[in-house]
Amino acid sequence: MSKRPTLFALAASALLAAWTLVAHAAPARVDLSAERVARWADPTFDRAYQQQRFSGLGIVAVQDGRITFIKGYGEADAAVHRPIDPALTRFRVGSISKTFTALAIALLLDEGAIHSLDDPANRYLKRTQLPKVAGRDITLWDLLTHRGGFEDQDWVFDPVSVPLTADDVSKYVPRVQAATADLSEYCNACSGLLGIVVEDVSGRLLQDFLAERVFRPLGMTNALLNTSRSPSVGVGFPYLHGSAGLERLPYMVIPEFIAPAGSVDASLRDMGAYLIANLGGAGASILSQRARSTMFTAHARNHPAVSAYGMVWMIHQWNDVTVIEHGGAIDGYHSIAAMFPDSNAGLFISCFCALGSHAAPPKPGAVFDITGFNFREMIYREFLGVAPVTTFTVPQLDEYVGLFEADAADTTFPRRIARLFRPVGPASGFLQVTRTSDTLTIGGHGPYRASAADVFRMPDLNQGDVYVPYPNREHIIFMRDAKGSADRVTLPLSLRTVHRIRAFERPDILLAIYVAAVFVAALGALTFFWRLAADSPSALLKGLLWLNAACTAGSALLCAAIFRWRWLQFAPLTDAQDHLALLVGAALALSGFVALGAAATAASLWRSGALTPGRTRRWAQLQATAAALGGIVAAVLLVSQA
Repeated sequence: MSKRPTLFALAASALLAAWTLVAHAAPARVDLSAERVARWADPTFDRAYQQQRFSGLGIVAVQDGRITFIKGYGEADAAVHRPIDPALTRFRVGSISKTFTALAIALLLDEGAIHSLDDPANRYLKRTQLPKVAGRDITLWDLLTHRGGFEDQDWVFDPVSVPLTADDVSKYVPRVQAATADLSEYCNACSGLLGIVVEDVSGRLLQDFLAERVFRPLGMTNALLNTSRSPSVGVGFPYLHGSAGLERLPYMVIPEFIAPAGSVDASLRDMGAYLIANLGGAGASILSQRARSTMFTAHARNHPAVSAYGMVWMIHQWNDVTVIEHGGAIDGYHSIAAMFPDSNAGLFISCFCALGSHAAPPKPGAVFDITGFNFREMIYREFLGVAPVTTFTVPQLDEYVGLFEADAADTTFPRRIARLFRPVGPASGFLQVTRTSDTLTIGGHGPYRASAADVFRMPDLNQGDVYVPYPNREHIIFMRDAKGSADRVTLPLSLRTVHRIRAFERPDILLAIYVAAVFVAALGALTFFWRLAADSPSALLKGLLWLNAACTAGSALLCAAIFRWRWLQFAPLTDAQDHLALLVGAALALSGFVALGAAATAASLWRSGALTPGRTRRWAQLQATAAALGGIVAAVLLVSQA
């Protein structure tokens, strides 16, 4: 037999094997050795500290089951020059606390106290029952992946007792929106409710459960869930550098219900131990491998090109490297915890961040306040690299153009009124997308060019600035509805979505209409009653009685709707603009009642014959004048909004 076919077969097999190895090559190892981290962290954070971007910062890196780098920059308390102690100084980790609450749920699932994460949350809640959303029950998975359909409402700061009573819990549960039932919309109340689940199932306060089942076994000797409204012992404080010198930021209180979403305080050494355990090292035995796999497996995702949620943890690819992360932010405190499981590595950074009178507009090269979003992109760009720029041809660029508004926006009465008086811009939850030639301008930045289907990128948005003043904005992703329309927008780290709004939903147009309507109603009523006073005093008296009755009945119904039926659900007012909005809302309602009273009076007088054709004509002329004036005011308002 000839050997040639055999040699060809061997060569083909070798080529096939080589191709298989290349196609399935393991991702590059993320190097978090002490030397590598120090080479980046020291110049980066020394420079940031000199620029007074923070008053204190800590970093801990882990790899292969041990802490490789741990260090503090700045001070824990700048006023008294208290240094940062990696083992003792506590950092407020903010929303990274949600991952501890999720771990508590996983422990209960592991031991069988929770049967399935697909179960309705109401099966385990004893102090409250959640409403249905879009006709279905809210499950534990929904709470873990921010899919409860809850509105993004303000926190309640009323005095409460611990443990929270049923009434305390119920008043914290936000409204639900059917439109967001299948979207992950970042939700503090979801983790608050998960904390209630842990307490109702285990019979223990969450802080005690975590201390016994998580902190102690993992050797997190200085960690705690702080459910008080005072700083914990040893916590660091953020200071800003103002014109009058150092000024400590007020301590931001987190309500007890939201504590499971944001109230863990821990040292750098504690967080290093936590990362090691989550990566399968020391302490990992508190949870089964099956439960850990469930925690870190993607379960829900808003779009194929964006981050997914496991059990609270956010999971995504950065330049082909798998990243598991969660950030945290409380006023003055910013943190990020990131793990790279393929490299058995993780990194935690937290700071006491506040930028005072040195603040400048956020643009490349400017001094600006560092946030957790900045940390994540600083880390990933440094250790994972930046993806190459790609191009993609979009056949219909106009389909992306429009005005978009936050999906989970608060729709309680004061917020609906306040919405009318806020500029149509990013600060108010709006995103404007316009077209320029073959690119898009999104939220005032551009040009964004298509890099994939429904994905647009502005790779030079940060212009190489190491501090990344526009984090999580380099890519913009459009989401399509069931009809194939690009009706939503989100970001790579998909915390929230915004949806397209039509002209009749725009707040500036609605405000113009309302102004015109109030103008017409007020002037029309005024001129009508003034004419009656001149022509028929008795008819005026009768009309005023009708008006009084209408206003009384309307006010009674409004009060009943607010305080009895909770139709309008007043939320706490947090700023002067909210109070102004409430006053304007009351004026709008009153003008409506005035118009109603005028209409009732006119109908009564018409039936009695008091309204002659001449009087009716004069009244119509006055109303037309009022309408014209209202239209002018509305037009001026629209131009000023634009």
